[in-house]
Amino acid sequence: MRRWTLLLGLLVTLAVTAPLTLPPTAAVPYGAAHADPVRDLESQVRELSDKAEVVTEKYNERRLHLRAAEGAERAARDRLAEADRLLAGARERLRAIALARHTGMPPHPVIALIGSPGTGADTALRRGMLARYVTEEETAELAAYESAARERAAARDHQHARAAEIARITADLGRKKRDIEGLLSRARARLADLRARGASPSSPPRVAPPPVSGDGKAATAVRAALSQVGKPYRWGQADPRVGFDCSGLTMWAYAQAGISLPHYTGAQYRMGRKVARSQLRPGDLVFFYSDLHHVGLYLGDGTMVHAPSSGRRVEVVTIATRPYAGAVRVA
Repeated sequence: MRRWTLLLGLLVTLAVTAPLTLPPTAAVPYGAAHADPVRDLESQVRELSDKAEVVTEKYNERRLHLRAAEGAERAARDRLAEADRLLAGARERLRAIALARHTGMPPHPVIALIGSPGTGADTALRRGMLARYVTEEETAELAAYESAARERAAARDHQHARAAEIARITADLGRKKRDIEGLLSRARARLADLRARGASPSSPPRVAPPPVSGDGKAATAVRAALSQVGKPYRWGQADPRVGFDCSGLTMWAYAQAGISLPHYTGAQYRMGRKVARSQLRPGDLVFFYSDLHHVGLYLGDGTMVHAPSSGRRVEVVTIATRPYAGAVRVA
């Protein structure tokens, strides 16, 4: 019994005097533990605004597609109307032939084909049955009628396809509009948080534009764009009374010089001719990011005027503020 008492005492002593060991804890990086909330909010605002600009240019692209589809649908409707006119004329000529030859008699056999011309084997069979009753002139008129009916059917199908395309593009524009508004709403919320902390989002330092010389189209566009400095960024817009997005500003500026540009960065990049960065001249369009979702108007001395992003205004900055992608000269 004494042996067991001594053993129990020894175990208690070891448990009390042994060093306490705990499982290792993961090291917390200093930056994560002490993150700057203002810098984090600034980063979120920039990221959301940039995403909104990407979707905005996709929206602008789809608007170009919509205009093209609407033009094609108008042409299809004109083609359908012309086909209706030709078919009606062919039908009346056949009726006139039949009535002229058989006044007061049972209807001429060709009347059976009017209104349902048919195609393929069915038409061939009926025409074969009627061949002994009709003249060559009547046969030619019947062929013209059937051709007009086929053209009318093709025109109708084409017009329906164009109308369906318009509906698809319109639905896609609605989705993109909701995406843009959602991104901008989130950006505004982050911006409000930032201002509640007594801060404001940082922006690239503004610079003074170099003097504009000359009176050519490029100089006219540069002067027009500079006249809009301070106007708000507005996605999808190109109106001095409302504001501009990036491609809207360049489109509007060149419109003042009599040059028509599409309201979409990707399409503007395909205009004019490409120029090297070392050969830039005032009035060149300068593009940024690998997907070309931002454009500005080059001013010289490494500067540009552009509509930057939501919550900001048309400004003059250096072209080094964004990842440069290329340039085109349109004047």
